[in-house]
Amino acid sequence: DGKQYNTFEFADFLQDMESNGQHIAVLLGGAKGLSDKIKKEADLLLSLSPLTTTHDLAHLFFLEQLYRAQTINHNKTYHY
Repeated sequence: DGKQYNTFEFADFLQDMESNGQHIAVLLGGAKGLSDKIKKEADLLLSLSPLTTTHDLAHLFFLEQLYRAQTINHNKTYHY
């Protein structure tokens, strides 16, 4: 149900948040996802993929995307 970004869009999103002095709190849903109450209170719902995966893999994937976005935003090389 959430918004999907490609890598560069996600990097731009994070850069905009940082430039505006905003902070991010991330909640990853468990096997049954997040409650409707939490979803309703969220400023943004983000979808990592239309595929179903385990909580642990989603966590790892999200951390990798954060790292990749930060390397882009700081003009660093991702692949060495």
